[in-house]
Amino acid sequence: MCAIAGVWMRSPASVHQMAQWASSMTQAMQHRGPDGSGLWVDQPLGLALAHCRLAIRDTGDGASQPMVEPGGDRVLVFNGEVDNHRSWREELIRQGHGLGHVRAGTDQIESSPGDTEALLHALSHWGPERVCRRTQGMWAWAWFERDAQRLTLSRDRVGKKPLYWLQADWGMAFASQMQAFRCLPMFKPSLNPQALSHYLRWGFISGPQTILNGVHRVEPGQTLVFEQGRLASQFQHWSVDEDIERGLRSRVVDPSFAQRELMRVLKQSVADRLSTDVSTGAFLSGGIDSALVVALMQELGASTRTWCAGFDDPQHDESQRALAIAKTLGTRHETVRVEGRAAVDLMPDLARIMDEPLADASLIPTTVLARQSASSVKVVLTGDGGDEGFGGYPRYRMNGRLMRGLGGIPPPLRRAMAMGLEQVESRHWAQLARYVPSAWRPTLPAAKADKLARWLRAEGDQARRQVGLMRWDPAMLWKAAPLESRDPQSTGGLSARTSASIGDLSPSEQLQRWEMTHYLSGDLLTKMDRATMWSSLEARSPLLDHRVVAFAWRCSPALKAEGPRLKELLRCCLEVYLPRSLMDVPKRGFTPPMDRWLRAELKAPALELLESLLKHTQGRWNEALIRQAWTAQQEGTRHEVDRVWTLLTLELWRQEWGLELP
Repeated sequence: MCAIAGVWMRSPASVHQMAQWASSMTQAMQHRGPDGSGLWVDQPLGLALAHCRLAIRDTGDGASQPMVEPGGDRVLVFNGEVDNHRSWREELIRQGHGLGHVRAGTDQIESSPGDTEALLHALSHWGPERVCRRTQGMWAWAWFERDAQRLTLSRDRVGKKPLYWLQADWGMAFASQMQAFRCLPMFKPSLNPQALSHYLRWGFISGPQTILNGVHRVEPGQTLVFEQGRLASQFQHWSVDEDIERGLRSRVVDPSFAQRELMRVLKQSVADRLSTDVSTGAFLSGGIDSALVVALMQELGASTRTWCAGFDDPQHDESQRALAIAKTLGTRHETVRVEGRAAVDLMPDLARIMDEPLADASLIPTTVLARQSASSVKVVLTGDGGDEGFGGYPRYRMNGRLMRGLGGIPPPLRRAMAMGLEQVESRHWAQLARYVPSAWRPTLPAAKADKLARWLRAEGDQARRQVGLMRWDPAMLWKAAPLESRDPQSTGGLSARTSASIGDLSPSEQLQRWEMTHYLSGDLLTKMDRATMWSSLEARSPLLDHRVVAFAWRCSPALKAEGPRLKELLRCCLEVYLPRSLMDVPKRGFTPPMDRWLRAELKAPALELLESLLKHTQGRWNEALIRQAWTAQQEGTRHEVDRVWTLLTLELWRQEWGLELP
């Protein structure tokens, strides 16, 4: 795992200047790659490529980057892992393609058994589109063809690894994180109102836009081609809708077959991700997904170390169940206690950790967990993607039921029902929940009551499906907010054929599709990447292997969210390793007790941030509404923690970048 960066000037600068700019960009991201750095400069073409390295495969100097093909016409900087690189190497040799590479700045041909050299030659031999479709793993890479004066940027299928780019009159630049662009004196950042509106609504930003004007995101499954410093073409080498279309043509309904096939594919995925030259562990949250990944690691012979975050609030804490799972599976387990003081200590670094505004409060415990595990291992496996792929969120099930049961109620009556729910103070919901039988008792009942009230107020099926993730209505916060789509689409778009197939999905699958396209890459994978890479730790996600994702879309809804239990198929697979008593408990999610922290340890710094935001936006933003949310959160009369945290993280980021909000 690494960080990559580059700058391509329209008017060539001096070698010294270009080298300084590119090196400064990777130095700004050194937490992503502290094990080495490299630089390649072509002064006549005005191009500089830079790399900082976290050594995972072939940890010696022979795998340093940028990596140059013998002859000097092809150069690669690469962040990620190609799991099937050994089979590529064998195939290239059989086809008579010579291997080896030249380290940047030398003339000596070297050899590396790692995946970077295999990727360099595969790109030359097969071309970017074929390579992307054949790659098993995760990636963000930049490949330069000197003879064609062509630079290609590519990002993996679901967006595990980040990649940003910008284009201006002076040329273009790219980097693994946006903060690297601040090292370029010709870059003048300004805030993008459209992306700000998106952030206020969702708490994250997805799609091609970013919070900065002129800075773009290479989207999941996308490849961009630049010629002479200008974007010339692009193509989508993967989209979830292609998997959906194929899955609808070959539905799997038999539970026994589905379990056998998933176990076969998932075992291979876990085995691929255990292939490293460094120590490996896992995050074990206490949930179904991470438990299944760890169980397979143990079955495959890994001597697994596991880590879990523990909270001092029983509504949020899963550490005891994680410990019980670890004991049953036989891992060497550690619980990392995360309290409000840890959140306070992390606040000064939070804006640089997240890079772009991100209101997912679980970034805090994930960062603390990563820091602790990074002292023992360099790679961790996670359970990311299980909920989106196999139907794990209660909202997937409840949304369809609510639509059937309440969707036909006249709007005035629905609004009255919402008003009734809102009259119950947030602090009382936990007390009321005690009267619900344990098998049906919801976790975090105040948050669920808030979402139900907003669901009842929402107009239209699409708005109702997405209530579970919404934060603010930007137009209520900020009068000049630009119109912003509630369902942002990627640049890849949909073919007419695939678009027509979406209507054949069940209600739960339609919500899964939306969240896999936006929430997964925009929030969850961004959070995991930033949190782990801040401590130079690589996170790998077996459940997001493209073969596993493709099979998930073949499975009928009855094997996922609409079965007897949420994630029915994954649960059946896990029952081979664990007793049902450890699995059949309400889902908590990996959320810290932020509501309580904001009334205790975090109250003073949070209030300071809020006052700073209000002073900065005085007369332009709805101060009364913002203060009302803060007061309700502090008094416990309404569940406002998500909305409040969205504003606090925005102000943290704004102060770090020194930009003006509209």
